[in-house]
Amino acid sequence: MLRFTVACFLLGWAFILAVAFGLIAQDSRLGFGPLVFLMPATMVGITGAIEEPEHRTRFVLLAIGALVSVLAYAVMRYWMLFAWAGH
Repeated sequence: MLRFTVACFLLGWAFILAVAFGLIAQDSRLGFGPLVFLMPATMVGITGAIEEPEHRTRFVLLAIGALVSVLAYAVMRYWMLFAWAGH
């Protein structure tokens, strides 16, 4: 479960960086990729923290990091939306 959470977190960040550097177009459906990977990382991280006490700290940190990443991505997309509409 920890490997899955870490993999989802890293894939979510790979998609965030791809969108930020323009490798994925602004209006592409792949722009939802970070949400698809980071939200399961959040949910599995919370579940793992409840079910596996020996890895609780790791799961909680990953869940918090994934949730903050989703919020940061939403703000980034909001700024990109207005920058794209201004062109």
